Amino acid sequence: MSYAKKYSSNQSDHRPRTKSLKQKNGYVKDCLIIFIQQKIFINNASDDIAIILCGSDTTKIALVIRIFKFFGTWKSQLGAAKCVNEVVRTKNFEGDWMDALGVALDLVHRKVKAGNIYDSIQIIFFTTFESPFKTSERTQKAYISALLAEKTSLFIVGSNLDQKSLEDEKKMNKGELVAYQLMQEASGAFYSFGDFSASMLHCTEQPKLGAPWNVTLDIGSKIQIPISAYIKVKKSESLKWSEETSTEEALVDRERTYQKEQSNAMIDREDVISAYKYGSKLIPVSIEEEKHWSYKSGNRCLSVLAFVDPIPPQFGSGTGTKFIFPHRKAGVVDRSAQIALSALINAMAEAGKVAIVRHVYNNNTRLAIGVLAPRIKFKYECLVFHELPFAEDWRQYEFSPIITPKSKPSAEQVEAIDELIDKLDLSGAEEFDSTKMSDPYEEYIRNVIGFKVLNPDDPLPDIPPHIKMNLQPAPSLMEGAKDVLNRVQQLFPLQVTDNLKAKNFETSKRWAIPATEEDAEIEKEAKKTKLDETGEVDLESIFRTKTVIGVGTANPVKDFSHLLQMGKKPVEEVYEEMSKVIVKLLEDGGGTNAALMDKAKNCVQAYREHALSQGHVVYFNRWMEQFKEHVVSNYFTDFWQNYVAKSRLGLITKEESPLSAVEKQKAEQFLRLSENVNEIESVDEDEELGNNTDEKEAISFLLAYDREASAMCNNVMNTQWDFNTNITEATKQRMLETQLEYAKFQKDVWATATTFKWKTFRDPTIRRQFKVLSVLGRAALPEEKLKEIQQLLADMRDIYSRNRVCPYVKPPKNTSLPIRPESIKCNLALDPDLTRIMAKSKDTNELTYMWQQWHEETGRPLRSKFIRYVELSNEAARLNGFKDTGDQWRASYDIEDFNSELEELWMGLRPLYQQLHAYVRRRLHFQYGKAVPLDGPIPAHLLGNMWAQSWSNLYEATVPFPNKNSMDVTLSLKRQGYDPVRMFQLADQFFVSLGMKSVPDSFWTDSMLEKPLDREVVCHASAWDFCNGRDFRIKQCTEITMEDLTTAHHELGHIQYYMQYVNQPLAFREGANPGFHEAIGDVIALSVSTPKHMQQIGLLDSATDDPEVDINYLYSMALDKIAFLPFGFLLDQWRWKVFSGEIPFDQMNKAWWDLRLRYQGVAPPVNRSEHDFDAGAKYHVPANTPYIRYFVSFVLQFQLHKVLCEASGHVGPLHKCDIYQSREAGKLLAELLKLGSSKPWPDAIRILTRGRTSRMDPGAILEYFEPLIEWLKKQNVEEKAGWRGMNSGILIKTTWIAVLLPSITLVFARLW
Repeated sequence: MSYAKKYSSNQSDHRPRTKSLKQKNGYVKDCLIIFIQQKIFINNASDDIAIILCGSDTTKIALVIRIFKFFGTWKSQLGAAKCVNEVVRTKNFEGDWMDALGVALDLVHRKVKAGNIYDSIQIIFFTTFESPFKTSERTQKAYISALLAEKTSLFIVGSNLDQKSLEDEKKMNKGELVAYQLMQEASGAFYSFGDFSASMLHCTEQPKLGAPWNVTLDIGSKIQIPISAYIKVKKSESLKWSEETSTEEALVDRERTYQKEQSNAMIDREDVISAYKYGSKLIPVSIEEEKHWSYKSGNRCLSVLAFVDPIPPQFGSGTGTKFIFPHRKAGVVDRSAQIALSALINAMAEAGKVAIVRHVYNNNTRLAIGVLAPRIKFKYECLVFHELPFAEDWRQYEFSPIITPKSKPSAEQVEAIDELIDKLDLSGAEEFDSTKMSDPYEEYIRNVIGFKVLNPDDPLPDIPPHIKMNLQPAPSLMEGAKDVLNRVQQLFPLQVTDNLKAKNFETSKRWAIPATEEDAEIEKEAKKTKLDETGEVDLESIFRTKTVIGVGTANPVKDFSHLLQMGKKPVEEVYEEMSKVIVKLLEDGGGTNAALMDKAKNCVQAYREHALSQGHVVYFNRWMEQFKEHVVSNYFTDFWQNYVAKSRLGLITKEESPLSAVEKQKAEQFLRLSENVNEIESVDEDEELGNNTDEKEAISFLLAYDREASAMCNNVMNTQWDFNTNITEATKQRMLETQLEYAKFQKDVWATATTFKWKTFRDPTIRRQFKVLSVLGRAALPEEKLKEIQQLLADMRDIYSRNRVCPYVKPPKNTSLPIRPESIKCNLALDPDLTRIMAKSKDTNELTYMWQQWHEETGRPLRSKFIRYVELSNEAARLNGFKDTGDQWRASYDIEDFNSELEELWMGLRPLYQQLHAYVRRRLHFQYGKAVPLDGPIPAHLLGNMWAQSWSNLYEATVPFPNKNSMDVTLSLKRQGYDPVRMFQLADQFFVSLGMKSVPDSFWTDSMLEKPLDREVVCHASAWDFCNGRDFRIKQCTEITMEDLTTAHHELGHIQYYMQYVNQPLAFREGANPGFHEAIGDVIALSVSTPKHMQQIGLLDSATDDPEVDINYLYSMALDKIAFLPFGFLLDQWRWKVFSGEIPFDQMNKAWWDLRLRYQGVAPPVNRSEHDFDAGAKYHVPANTPYIRYFVSFVLQFQLHKVLCEASGHVGPLHKCDIYQSREAGKLLAELLKLGSSKPWPDAIRILTRGRTSRMDPGAILEYFEPLIEWLKKQNVEEKAGWRGMNSGILIKTTWIAVLLPSITLVFARLW
């Protein structure tokens, strides 16, 4: 029984019939094995198979059912074939075959009910209908209903029935008649065993449709028609039994050329034309055509070269046929392209012409010449593209020369060879119809693999007769060439020679005619067949067409041994090649691929054994010490522990070789990694750890925790969601109650976890989970203080979300004070009201008013609550073993001196920010005059954002080239009728195009994608994981803008992360570090925001290749990405110093503006004091959300973007890369996301970059913005980048006046 996804069968006309019951029983096993084998090779193990065996040797009754289930993988389906070979015994037992059919239908029902979805379901039944039939008509009807309900096809194999018998019901017994009725209802068929075997041997995989190739069809210099091409048929890759040899590709030889000269006639060189000779035919090739071979393909294109008469189909070549239709934009056909293409198709059809075209799939990829033929059908019309052979294709079919300086055939011999070629020319032979022939090589590989699975210890079988038959030339062809073959045999007599050793000859560097006689002799010797002492042919020498010239990654041990035996390279050079291969194998597998690590281990072993046997001990030991350093620095610790150490492949000791100076004890110590590398922390005798060392019990505890914690977490998330989407006192109290319950649960878990001596466990995954559980967080506080801190956090979020500001009213003349009439309602919320005003207003008084109102109405009420929160939070951190809360937050990044690394990253990016700051400041100076001094900080309220963290809203006022098209698609979104749901659907489609998961249906019903009008909500966009593996939501007050479209992609990046690591334990269901989660959505946004992508999804009319447009685009990106960097860096610098006490509570606001001046170059628009709490006006401060993650994410997103672009095959500037529809990039991204936090984040970076680095690197950002950097430098050449006070961090010309009040000291600052 099979559950099929994609499968087709071409039945052969030749169907051998079975003759006896004994023969039928013998065929059952063979049929089953062939069936499973073809399922694997044709369907790539994509189908599910279940085998049901009826009866047994002991019971001899049909009611004893044995079910073997094998589903969906190569390993399991090969196991199915092995099971059939070992278990199936076909004997004649009486029994009702309908009982077995009932079991099959029940299994199908259970599989479908379990949620499995199949394209088709087939039951293949092997029976001879010899047993009495006893099933009632009621049961028969029930089975028919079941077959129809599950849409199941029924195939009967083994019956004596033929087509004539089926036409006469009287010739059928009752069982056959019922089976015939079932088969008709279920759309099945009858087969004999011979029929079934023949049909299985002629199965072919169904062709697959790929993504469209979008390009313009160019006709001349003025006509361009946007088209989308779809591949109709594509040849699948051949199966391989063994890995490819690790040698260089051979170059193709040049063909010999002939020059026909008249007797005694002098011919100028330019009048001579080369030609290829194929038998008696001469195919001329002009000099221009030869020059054309060396042309670069250039940019992707489909250009018409000429319109010609139809070309015979036999001249087609290549790997596929493309059907060309008008271009589609987001599923909508381009009407202009449709009209133009239709006119072209009909004109070609009426004129009876086809087009010769130049085809380049991607920039500088292989150039192809093809033919476009019109096709007009009732339902559609299109152009059909077939590739034609030209220079690059011809060279694939070239042969070694016959004429060499050493061996010159006579004219008679040449004539005989030409005649033989003519006789064996298959281009017009009806016997050679490739559409009706299978590939003998593929058939033989399948046969060998199937045989080795069933008989792993037996030698390879002979080629089966039915395959040998396909290897023989057609009899009619050979009959026609019989005479000329005899003539060739007479003209080329064979001579017996001694066994000659072939010299090393690189066929890849051979020309059509060897340059010297010595070259010709080398070539001749290299081609000779090697004979062993018994005279048998050495097959390896026959099939070896390449020479091993270095150690490769496919068969490194074999290459290593071969090179050492040849002795043509110094041993040290071969050792060096082997060491590079070992490192490459580890890096290619990211230190996690078992197959590559096993191959690397074998390389180390071969290297060690040779060094030991040949006396190169010191050389090997020196290399091994360097290799260990590389392993440790690149986190390949699994390879070292599980492969090197376990196999004892360390330093060579004195006991093994007298040439070594290494003691055995030192070698043993060398194999052990240091404790910090192993992640096994040293355990102090005085440290309060439990004494339970039972790892099995620890695993049971972790499994129980995962179940209970997931349920508790789900409850907490639901109440938090209720509060954030409906801010009331009731929802707040319910949230606090569940948070308190969860904290108590966490404390109980922590108490149990600390009874284990988990730091001594050998399994790093278990240790890592316990490490997470050992940090209790706020739950470590006493219950009263825990309630207090939870209430403080809820209150702070409540104050922030509920705050409303009065609208600005322009004051009358002669006064600077705004008027607030009593009729005006103070109901302006941050989102969208204040955000829109800060973005759009150009009135400095209004901007100052809004800035001041928000900061004071929000920040001041939070100040005292924040101070108390800091005290309680620090107490909780100390209870968890940290110095303060900042120390606890930094610990999640697993870097000892994380702050120094951040500072280093910032210093690498600061010059770019300073150039952007200088340009924006100058443009604002032109707009606002002295309010923006050319050498000072920029007033914070003039940068288009409440916190000056993003300057995107300044784009229109400061755009470098205002006459160029805008990249903002906001108007296009509104014009096309986008709403929030459609924007998120577009974002979801991006991830689906990468081969990643789509959001569940519940996402669309449960998320809050726009701001409700009937209640207060927290509008700050956020993604939510409800801890149950299926409930994921987004909360966002979406506006129809390009900015919010980008935010939608960002938030769905979080959701994708949640869905990818859903199978990890709860402790690991988070980002590799907090910055990873933010980076994933943003890395997608880097592709989404490109003009190319916006044009592709129909939101931008065109994406032109214009340097000025590129500068505008990069500038808009810099206003968002680069402008944010210092703010993302400094916010937590400020908080960490508050947590540590470096910034006292009575200087928090001064320190806040010191940091903003030093790093960001901005200043407050009005006087500030310690009565203010301006940091609290940023959501993440009252919400207790660490902020350095955003700075980290901005660095990581460009680093990830570069890696994914490389995986997608992008060629060109990094800022033009769009990974949309790249399955390769999606696969790499999914591989990273599935890890969650199960590995340290440097490991995650190393896996993503395939071992190239394990650190954050700002280089990708600088590469991305390189054109803009150079442009900004030219614009800022006459002024110095930077601002007054940027190095000291102290406000220039500031007077601080302390005024003592009863409860607090207020400090006022004034900017001169």
